[in-house]
Order: sequence, then structure tokens, then C-alpha cells
Amino acid sequence: GALNAQTNQLVSSTSPAHPGDYIALYGTGLGLTEQRADGLNWALIQPTVQVGGQPCQVVFAGRAPEFAGLDQINCQIATSASASDTTDVIVTSGTRSVTIHIPVR
Repeated sequence: GALNAQTNQLVSSTSPAHPGDYIALYGTGLGLTEQRADGLNWALIQPTVQVGGQPCQVVFAGRAPEFAGLDQINCQIATSASASDTTDVIVTSGTRSVTIHIPVR
């Protein structure tokens, strides 16, 4: 799933993301992590994210705080990202990739 990282609202057709927004993506499979000075467990292999055909700048990727076994990726949607009700979000980590769809308007 995806949340608006600033409002914590679920990204949905009634609450779409917008170019320039920060989103939080949740899932599993980022692999090993290391705890850094900020207290967060960062993924050793940092994923890449594309939203609407443009890079989504990753600002955090690792274990979701307080949720054992859940990974979180925070990124900022490019202002040039293509917008639609089913915008592709492609997460790539190592040799694995997954695509989800979210509304971006």
C-alpha cells in the first residue's frame, strides 16, 4: 500500500497523490538492514522507485519503525511524473522488481 507521508492518509481515488508529494510504500523483501545513528534500520541494498515513469527520490528505505517484519520506503514523486488514476509505481531492489498502481493527479 501507499500513504501520503505527510498526512498519513491512504493514497486512494478519493485521496490521490500529487506530483511533488512524499509517499510511504509498505511491503516486505528489502533484505538485510543496519541500524544507523538516527535509530532507524536502513536496507543495506537501497531500492530504486519510479512513479509515473520518473525516478521517485528515495529518502528512506528499511524496516518500518515499530512494525517487525514490515519494510517502508519513503520517496518524493517527481513533479514531472505522469498522472493518472492507475499510475505505475515500480520498486526495484537487487534483482527483484514489483509494480503497483496508485492514483496520481
